[in-house]
Amino acid sequence: LLCERNHIAHELAELFVNDPGQQRVSTYCHPILVEVAQARADDMFARQYFGHCDPDGLCPNWYILKAGYPLPVYYSPNGNSVESIGTNQKNADDLWNGLKNSPSHVKHILGQIGFYREQECYGIGYADKSTPSASSGTVRSVPWQVDKIYVILTAPCP
Repeated sequence: LLCERNHIAHELAELFVNDPGQQRVSTYCHPILVEVAQARADDMFARQYFGHCDPDGLCPNWYILKAGYPLPVYYSPNGNSVESIGTNQKNADDLWNGLKNSPSHVKHILGQIGFYREQECYGIGYADKSTPSASSGTVRSVPWQVDKIYVILTAPCP
C-alpha cells in the first residue's frame, strides 16, 4: 500500500492518481489527509450518517485544520473545500465512475478547475464492517443502512 490504511482505499487512490482525465500535474499521498479521511469514513460508518458535515455540525475543513494540516486562509474554517464522499457503492470502481458522472464531483476528483487542480496532496479513507476502527454508533441520520463509506480528501500541499 502507498499510505492508505486498507486495500479498498488503495484501489480508490490508484483510480484517483492514474485516471487519464486527472488534471493535477502531480499527486502526493499525505499521511495527515489519510488520517483525517479514514477518521471521517470510520465516523460516518459508526454513527450511520452520510454528509460532508457530521451530526455535530463539523465539516471537512475543520477536521483537517484540527489535525494540524494547513489550509489556505481563504478556505472556510468549517466548510467543505476538500472532500468527495460516497456510500454503499459495490467497489472502488463503481464509486469512481459515479463521482465522474456527477458534474460537481468530477471537477473535484479530476482537478478540472484551478481551485481543485492546486490540491495536489490527497488522502483516501474507506470503512465498512470489516475495517477494525469502524465500530457501532448510535446516531442515525439517514433512512438507510450505511454499509460502506468512501472519502476522498484533497488539499494544497503544505
